[in-house]
This record gives sequence, C-alpha cells and structure tokens, in this order.
Amino acid sequence: MIYVSCVQGSFYLAVGKDKTPAEFVLMAFEKIPLPDIQEALLCLSTNALPSLFYYINEWLQSRKNIILTCRILDITLKLFHRSIIANSSLRFYLESIKEKQRSTLKEFRDVLG
Repeated sequence: MIYVSCVQGSFYLAVGKDKTPAEFVLMAFEKIPLPDIQEALLCLSTNALPSLFYYINEWLQSRKNIILTCRILDITLKLFHRSIIANSSLRFYLESIKEKQRSTLKEFRDVLG
C-alpha cells in the first residue's frame, strides 16, 4: 500500500498562505479552465495517481468544489483506466473514493430535490 504524506512544507506556507497540500492542488485546478482540465491531467504520470486520489478523497471529505472534484475523477478514470486496473493499491483508493463520492452526491441530490 502506498501512503502519501501530508506535511506542510515551506513552499506551501509561502505560496499557499497556510493551506494544506490538498487545498493547494485544488486551488491550482480551479485556475484551469474546465475544457483544459483533460489536457492538464494528460501531463500526469501514473506515479502521481496515488497522490491525486488521496487529494480527491480529501476534497470529497471536506466537500470542497464537488463539481470540479467529480470532473477530475471522471477524466482521470477515463485517461488512466488500464493503469489503475493493473495496480491493486490504486484500486484500494478507488473503493474509498467511490463510497465517499456516492454519499456526497446523494446528499446534494437530496438538497436539490
């Protein structure tokens, strides 16, 4: 199993203004126009997927920008499907993300009616 450390470094404190790394990455994704997110995710290597899934899990837990989070997850699954299926640790991340995403989206559907 791959663990991702979530320690705040001096770079995050200087640039992110006391934000966690997950908040810093979300802030970077929010600056990208929605049509260009797929191109931005194409630049990722498969080595960065555990960190991205960790951040997506954090965003779903804290309910931050759910629409963007779901779009990033959807595009990532489409782009890296074969790599994710081949790696058992990534499938572990997806199981926890799936449960959180379903519960969060169910709450939003209930609120909207």
